[in-house]
Amino acid sequence: MAHSKSNVDRLAVSLRYRIEAAEPGVTRFKWLVDDPCLLTADDLVSWKPDEDRRGPERRNCVEFVRELLAERGSTRASEIKAEAKKRGLEFKRSTWDRSKEYLGVRSQGRGQEAVWKLPSLTDN
Repeated sequence: MAHSKSNVDRLAVSLRYRIEAAEPGVTRFKWLVDDPCLLTADDLVSWKPDEDRRGPERRNCVEFVRELLAERGSTRASEIKAEAKKRGLEFKRSTWDRSKEYLGVRSQGRGQEAVWKLPSLTDN
């Protein structure tokens, strides 16, 4: 389930679920709250097989940056990269740059001291 519009706050994280048997002839939704989905509503409705050529490294970087900035808000590039390393993730500079561009990340400052933030609905 993906949040597609909000007039008062940023979009919530998408939720995963599984349909499972509750008893014979009855099914239910089981929310997978410990396994959040990093895809937005737009991602889910606009995915094309050709876009998957980005490769797993870039997809992982995009998901990591989106998740971290959605959780923390504005964050220094050095802190983002340190958190990635702590989680066992290492990306090439070009992967970071392309991921930032793909997400529309706004950057203030230079180098590792730059502060990254996701664009908001009010940004021009």
